[in-house]
Amino acid sequence: MSAELPAPAAVIFDMDGVIIDSQGAANRALVEAAARHGVRLNVAELEDLVGASEEQFWSYVKARYGLPQPISFYRASYDENAEIASYDETLLAPGLCALLAELRAAGVQIALATSGSRKRMNAVIEMYELAQWLDVALCREDTPREKPAPDLFLAVAAALGVSPSQCVVIEDSTLGIAAARSAGMPVVGFMAYAGPTSIRPGAQSYLSTFEGLGFAGLRQLWAASSSPRP
Repeated sequence: MSAELPAPAAVIFDMDGVIIDSQGAANRALVEAAARHGVRLNVAELEDLVGASEEQFWSYVKARYGLPQPISFYRASYDENAEIASYDETLLAPGLCALLAELRAAGVQIALATSGSRKRMNAVIEMYELAQWLDVALCREDTPREKPAPDLFLAVAAALGVSPSQCVVIEDSTLGIAAARSAGMPVVGFMAYAGPTSIRPGAQSYLSTFEGLGFAGLRQLWAASSSPRP
């Protein structure tokens, strides 16, 4: 690859469905939580809710199924500890550690931006020993608005001290892709854990695995995803 090709200053990773294949565990926990309130969620609903925060999930369920209690009541019923306990080390995305090492060696900053809670984010960082790679890690508690608002990604860019246009976001959800686009950041859709019929629109390029990608490949994706600038 040409050495003249520009490189991003920072790579921002979503957590669920990108760094770890946690969607199956999350879906099981959400289905069980909803069932305790008499709601039977279907596969199509779960697909539409990929990337949703707890607040967004329960807002949907409450409105769709006419649940009588405030959202805070249903959020309290969700067993986040059980979801965390269901993770294991095989869920770390294949090829991710090699990519992180190349990014670090190239002087590219690395960040995590998740709609998950701080508790779950910190648990994942500790479980997979990710702190050594991360310059910034922010979660839903760190900004007033959740994805698809751009707040979380803009907060990450500010914390890193880089402009949004010099970042590349790797996201698996429609909400996350929309948030990155709204923040003015090039975005790569990560499809490794998406269903065979899933379409997550809005990304400027797509990626199915980190294996064999490396810094060179990511730099190409960033260049292809970046809009022309004066």
